Amino acid sequence: KIFSAEEWLADSYKTHGQDLYEMIQNTDAYQEIMAPTTIEARYVLEDVPMSLVPLSELGKAAGVPTPNIDAVIQLTSTVYDKDFRAAGRTLKTMGLEGMNKEQIEKYFMTGKN
Repeated sequence: KIFSAEEWLADSYKTHGQDLYEMIQNTDAYQEIMAPTTIEARYVLEDVPMSLVPLSELGKAAGVPTPNIDAVIQLTSTVYDKDFRAAGRTLKTMGLEGMNKEQIEKYFMTGKN
């Protein structure tokens, strides 16, 4: 089962609220986290190439469009003057290049090609 963000927060942090915003605000573990003070934050420098790029790549392999993810990759690449797509986890760097959707699913389920 894929959990919603609300279900995950309730299960992981035993938080509560009427909606996702309230649940995040009521999560004690998040209260001490300070926001980044510079644009050179790991939330972009790590998450775009190591999370968004592979999601986009897997979407392409599965035939699932990811226009919003692709837009964020493009915008952050422009703002940071860095090709996050080239620096990120691609199908090639994940060892999945040339696999179709079914082959990738099998690999994720079994760890074998």
